[in-house]
Order: sequence, then structure tokens, then C-alpha cells
Amino acid sequence: MKVEIHGTCEPEFQRLKDVFARNFEQDLEVGASVAVSQGGEMVVDLWAGYADAEMSRPHGLHFFRRS
Repeated sequence: MKVEIHGTCEPEFQRLKDVFARNFEQDLEVGASVAVSQGGEMVVDLWAGYADAEMSRPHGLHFFRRS
């Protein structure tokens, strides 16, 4: 499934973004998000796909975030 990857990713974490996108291309994900902080700074904050298996609700910004 081809989806638009939303969010931000520092250049040194591009490989993580590529793997994240590949999971959708290989139909391993319907919807997902990933956030990484380093030294108190958010360096990756990505989301894509859908929030449900029926693919009727887009996966939104901060769909689920543990504080």
C-alpha cells in the first residue's frame, strides 16, 4: 500500500523513515506512528496510514502518544 508519510525526521534518522515507509509498501502496516527523542529533543515524529483495519479513518497526528 502506498501512503503519504507525515511528520518530521532529522536527516541522521532517514534510514528509520525509509524502513517505516517500506512496511507500508510491503503491506506490513495499515497505520502506524513512531516518535523518537534524543537528549530531550524530538528527532523523529512520523505517522501514516489508517487508524482502523477497514481503512476508513486516517491515522492522525499523535493518534496515541505515551507521556
